[in-house]
Amino acid sequence: MRKSKSQGFTLIELIMVITIMAIITTFAIPSYRSYVLKANRNEAKVGLYDLAARMENYYDKNNDSYEGATITGVGGKTFTTDNHYQFQISDLTTNTYSLEAIAQVDDTLCGTLTLNQQGVEGETGSSSNPLHDCW
Repeated sequence: MRKSKSQGFTLIELIMVITIMAIITTFAIPSYRSYVLKANRNEAKVGLYDLAARMENYYDKNNDSYEGATITGVGGKTFTTDNHYQFQISDLTTNTYSLEAIAQVDDTLCGTLTLNQQGVEGETGSSSNPLHDCW
């Protein structure tokens, strides 16, 4: 008589596979999440520079004044980055403005990204990280 060999996995093999998957998941998910947040931040930077270019166009067309500019009134585009950042104009005067990309809720590394009429980049709301981490 011939003995048939059992097919399948042993309990030890199964536990080893689960352990390896847990270790990989422990490192992969935070790394991926960090990558997604950084990509969203880059999208906000592009949005700020796009909005700044539209503000300069508005300034030229409105007798050298930024007054009256709104997010939708500067080129007719609603500024959003798939609901990751909310854009707004603050400190709006005849010759100055400050643009803000208000941080996504789950981004604890960087706060609100700012850009003014002189092209000065800034970041508020996060005291634990230097500016170069966000811009």
